[in-house]
Amino acid sequence: PVAAVDWGSRRATLCAVLGGRPLFVRCLRDAGFSGIIEALCKHLSVTPDEAQKLLTDHGLPNHKLNTCEELQSVIEEVAAQSLTVFIEELNRTVQFLRQQRRALAPSKLVLFGGGGTVKNIADYLYDKVDLPVEVWHLDGCQAFHAPGRKTPLELLGPAIALSALAWSKT
Repeated sequence: PVAAVDWGSRRATLCAVLGGRPLFVRCLRDAGFSGIIEALCKHLSVTPDEAQKLLTDHGLPNHKLNTCEELQSVIEEVAAQSLTVFIEELNRTVQFLRQQRRALAPSKLVLFGGGGTVKNIADYLYDKVDLPVEVWHLDGCQAFHAPGRKTPLELLGPAIALSALAWSKT
């Protein structure tokens, strides 16, 4: 099984998927991505759009590659409380599956939603959740480019999945 995690603004949802079928779903309590945005806005006196840009362009330290810009350290420190809640909820859910529903214990975590747009988030989480982590992307495409705008595909994963469900045969 794979843990598909939609780390959305107000809610994070983990879904254990096997063979394309969702077998377990849990909302991660108080773990929405907006907590990080709000913390950055408050502590750095930036707008939500500026906070999102900081996360997308600079993100978190990459401890796996041992790289850390000063701004990444600041972002990590400011976002620490929200990141901790998200990570604890992920770990608690994965631990439950490992202990109570072994057949559903995920072999990796795939991240969708606003949280997936954070630079270095996969490597950052790998250190904390003891699972391989990857950010979802569409078959080799990293981003959809429109004139003067870059739309992260991580935001489109849940919409694509729901759209596909509408067309699937029951």
